[in-house]
Order: sequence, then C-alpha cells, then structure tokens
Amino acid sequence: MLQRNPTLAFFTITFGISWGLAAIFWILSSLGLEFLNGDQPGLFARGLFLLAVWGPNFSAVLVTWRIGGRDGLRDLFSRLSPRRAGAGWWTIAVVLPIALLAISVLLAKPFADVGFARLAPDSWTVLLTFLGLSLIGGPLGEELGWRGFALPRMAKRMTPLAATLLIGLAWGAWHLPVLVVPQIQQAFLPPGFPILAFPLYTTAASVLIGWIYLRGGQCLWLAVLFHLVLLWGVHALSRDPLPALVWGGVAAYFAAAILAALAPMMRKRGLGA
Repeated sequence: MLQRNPTLAFFTITFGISWGLAAIFWILSSLGLEFLNGDQPGLFARGLFLLAVWGPNFSAVLVTWRIGGRDGLRDLFSRLSPRRAGAGWWTIAVVLPIALLAISVLLAKPFADVGFARLAPDSWTVLLTFLGLSLIGGPLGEELGWRGFALPRMAKRMTPLAATLLIGLAWGAWHLPVLVVPQIQQAFLPPGFPILAFPLYTTAASVLIGWIYLRGGQCLWLAVLFHLVLLWGVHALSRDPLPALVWGGVAAYFAAAILAALAPMMRKRGLGA
C-alpha cells in the first residue's frame, strides 16, 4: 500500500498511531488509573497526548522515507524553509484568524453579553505559556503531515478545494477521541465547547489553511502560525460556556472559507509535491 497509494498509507498510519494511543488512554482510565491532577492532565496523560498529536508527522516521515528515501525526506522538510513564503502571506496567516475572532464576537453580541476584552489574554505570561504548549502539542506535531505531506499530493489529483475539504473532514475525524473519550475531553477540550462545532471548525479552517499554504509558497510555517492563532481563539471563545461565541466563530470561518474557495487563488497551480 505504501508504494501504490502513499496518501492512503499516510492516513491509515496516522489514525492507527493517534487512535491507538487514545485507546490505551481510555483503557487505562477505565481500569481506574487517574490521569488528572485536579482538573489538569498529569505528566503521563500529557505524554500520551503529545505522542498522539504527533501522529501525522510520524506517519508523514515514515511514508516519505519508505517511498522516497533521503531525497523524499529532504523535499518534505524543505517545506519548513521560511524563504518559501512571500512577506504578505505571513501577515495573512496571523491577521486573518485574529480578524475572524473579532467577527465571532460581533456575531455573538445579539445573543450573549460579550466584548472584545474576552479575546485578550489575562497576561503575557499566560499567552506565551499557552502558545508555547499549544505549538508543541498542536500545529508543530500535525502540519508536516496534513499540509506538508497529504495536501500537495491530493491537490495534484483533484481540485485544491476538494483536497482541503477532504483533509478537513479527516482532520475532524482524527480529533474524535478528544470529543468522545470522557477523560480526554475533560483534560484537553475547553469547557463549554459545543461538540458539533468541532468538525465544522476543522473543515472551514482546513480550506483557509490550505489556501494560505498553497498560495504562500507551500511554507509550513504559514500553516503552523494560522493553526496556532486558531487554537488561541478556540480557547478564548470557549473558556466560559457561551455557545453563541463558538457558533459565531464557525459562521465567521465558513464565510471566510467560502470567499477563499471562490477566489482565483484557489485555482490549481504551483503544486510541487
């Protein structure tokens, strides 16, 4: 399967690693092992979670090495070069998710008493700590696989929009243990987050990240930056149980994804994988 369909092999191995580790977490928790220290995950839980999060990257490296050897790995890791991206795309990768957060607040205002202060961190220490932990336990462990390996290959065989939508659906399904395993949900999903909103977020965000990545020179740091700011937004919008904010975010992301899909920048060109 590796040689015949490396993309399918990537998805199979990715889900096997991440869901397998989630199953271990669930089984051990069901046997009575306590992974939470109060309402926070303990060291062992964080370790399992980190390994599961890095499943897409482990899979991408393994499949690339098997089908392309050192040259394939060199090409894959070349996507981490900041020189691949134009200056304007760095700005878009940071400003766009922040703008969508602001729009989320505006959309929620008729339904909840919210203000823009909600988006501001409690302190710079809190913000930097959150971003640092999220970077390691989020986009840095995923994007080499989803966008670096899978997206360019899929976009050569179908339209970029179709590729980003399919990856968004797979990305949402990959997060399923966070949504359905009580111990993982309690430890890692922000309180008050409507479960149904999660796959909608990943689908819309996948279109936007794919648009930025493909049009920005296939530089993975663009995807990492957007993903990181998105995580902060999800945390900020859902730290209190105000579903209106989360659904406002879903609406904002879908509107932006539709605009990106309709833009000429989504046309198929410059795909180098």
